[in-house]
Amino acid sequence: MVRIRPLSTGQQKFLQLLMARHVLSDSEAKSLFSALSADAAENGEMGRNLEHCLGIINSSLGPAFGLEIRTVSFDRRCAGGAAAASVAADGGGGNGSDVKESSESSEKGGGGSGGTSKMIRYHALINKVTDEASKSTFMTATALSNPLHGPSVRSPHEMAYLRVIIERIVERGMELDDDAAAGGSGSGVGAGCRGSLGRIAVLNLRDDLEGPHEKTISVGQAEHVVSSLVAEGWLVPTVPADDDGDDDEEDDDDEETGEDGGSKKRRRGGNRKRKGGRTSLDGLGGDGPALSHLMIGPRTYMELPDLLKDVGLAEDRVPQFILHAG
Repeated sequence: MVRIRPLSTGQQKFLQLLMARHVLSDSEAKSLFSALSADAAENGEMGRNLEHCLGIINSSLGPAFGLEIRTVSFDRRCAGGAAAASVAADGGGGNGSDVKESSESSEKGGGGSGGTSKMIRYHALINKVTDEASKSTFMTATALSNPLHGPSVRSPHEMAYLRVIIERIVERGMELDDDAAAGGSGSGVGAGCRGSLGRIAVLNLRDDLEGPHEKTISVGQAEHVVSSLVAEGWLVPTVPADDDGDDDEEDDDDEETGEDGGSKKRRRGGNRKRKGGRTSLDGLGGDGPALSHLMIGPRTYMELPDLLKDVGLAEDRVPQFILHAG
């Protein structure tokens, strides 16, 4: 019988906050570790460092619950949020707060003119069980162990919707890579996908569902699903790609006129600009173009690597997992 090591009070607190936040950047995780380690009298042993702490927690979670804290590292240009905003602000070589804080996790990699690509590291609690039941219901570690946010169990229609979103984002990333290659510069991107879609375009992808999933998701349901995907780290807000432009023109969607005289649009990775003020779906991005798009989030890289490869992301662009020894 495998002996399960009890976690200290501090390690339990770390785990509880990680479950509540869904995803922690490396800088956030290190700050939390340092704060809990500073009060050893109350929190007990935390471990020699963050990596050791994560290894200790995993050695208990795995045998007991089939869960683990998983860590991935990928190119900052694929990270979204403040990291993407800082890159856009300085033309690709930014040093924004998130990027600067993550410099300890930087690794050699990528192409780029400088030969070095900053890699940002993220941590999340994931479900290691990959049986058919967990796949068919999108059963995540949050659903299994975190009552604070309710179950993250998705219907087959929502799973199909997520697949279409991921597929279109990957297609957009491949288009950006092809454009860069045609220009002779190369993508310069290491692990990850830098494709993104406008939020409205993501909502409208519900119309791309086919077969038994066709017309099963309303606008309101799509907004709820997308908001939860962002909140849990499956998607992240980001700035639009440079060549998406800042004008208000819609991209060239294929438009068909239906029998009732209405129009039906099929979007294949295009981004539709919003006109006027609308609060972001998740409340994180605010108004305006700063974080008006969505890209693949850390949890997708952690829990759905096979899906990413299945929809066309090159295997060498799928981030590798980082292991922690307890």
